[in-house]
Amino acid sequence: GASILGIPLVFILGRRLGGVRVGLVAATLATLSPFEIWYAQEARMYALLATLALASFVLWLRLLDRRDRLSAVGYVLATAAALLTHYFAVFLLPAQLATALLRRDWRANWRTWLPAALGAVILFSPWILAIVEQASRAPRGVQPDLALPDILAQVIATYIAGDAATVPLAWLIVVTMVGLLGLLPAPRARADLNQSKGNRLDGFILAFWILAAPIGAYTFTALFGIDVRASGRMYYLAGLPAFALLVARGLAWIDRVLSRALPRTVPSGLPLFSVAALALAATFVDAHALRHHRFDIHKEDF
Repeated sequence: GASILGIPLVFILGRRLGGVRVGLVAATLATLSPFEIWYAQEARMYALLATLALASFVLWLRLLDRRDRLSAVGYVLATAAALLTHYFAVFLLPAQLATALLRRDWRANWRTWLPAALGAVILFSPWILAIVEQASRAPRGVQPDLALPDILAQVIATYIAGDAATVPLAWLIVVTMVGLLGLLPAPRARADLNQSKGNRLDGFILAFWILAAPIGAYTFTALFGIDVRASGRMYYLAGLPAFALLVARGLAWIDRVLSRALPRTVPSGLPLFSVAALALAATFVDAHALRHHRFDIHKEDF
């Protein structure tokens, strides 16, 4: 249920960060994601964390754009709920603060977004005593079991093919390169320009969202010697929507380049590459991973 609710939120965020086509492609990627489907089929908190993180980011950007009370209240509630669902939701906050500071109007509007972020932390604060008690019982002197580059590569591979499937290096490189294209300003259709407020740094919002959790978890373990399982793949499910959106933005760039290079007999702006990429991903990556999850792995009876 939580994963299904997240699909329209991916579309809404994609429309805000790249236009309708980016929203549709990202929502399709999230819908077919073996990683998302795997954790949607159990009663643990990971799918709920991902959906609450999505709602938090949607409301955060709405708050930055509109600065209205309804957006602020919704953001506070969604973010506090995410924090109470899983500790890794704390990494949403630095990514969102970086998003606010990237905007030209951050000095004029900090009185709007900063109290909202603090409000979410205040709602979560009664649980801090439990965190302190848990930390007091944790073993000390522990260091990350993987190097940070290995953790990042593992996270990206999991976003592509799921928690248990292996990803060929060529796929990992290609998809990463497409995602890097998503950092560029999104090429929007004319209809999209009237619907959403573009920002030349929107792609970096998604990059912060993806990277904040693995870098934050690795750094915390390295500095304080308390193991927060920085190499645990399931903890990064909340970053999957951002990865899907970044890849969708990269595909939109390739579509724009191809539409200019193809003969005039092909309709301009037709998302040929995005459609082809989705078909290849569904056929050669998602179908294989989902079959592996369905028939080769026996999940615990949660």
